[in-house]
Amino acid sequence: MTSVARTTTAREDPIAPTLESLLPSWTRSLRAAGKSRNTVSGYLDGVRCFTDFLHELGLSQVVALIKRKHIEMFLERQLAAHKPSTAATRFRSLRLFWRW
Repeated sequence: MTSVARTTTAREDPIAPTLESLLPSWTRSLRAAGKSRNTVSGYLDGVRCFTDFLHELGLSQVVALIKRKHIEMFLERQLAAHKPSTAATRFRSLRLFWRW
């Protein structure tokens, strides 16, 4: 009898969760806290912009591997491409996510 080893990706690994894998749980937490639909949508948009940025640069989305410099690089790009208020809103989304 042959056994087939199942490989797991970081997305499936509960020890090394990715940003994307945690979004459903964070969304549920925000809704349970009574946040409005628009607020939740805005927070998710900020985090998804960050995950897109990480993907674009080929950086890991494993939460434990994300460093301050990655967030600073993201904010630099946001400030170069958007109004300061947009960059600040996206930063607040990331801050809330990490506090959660």
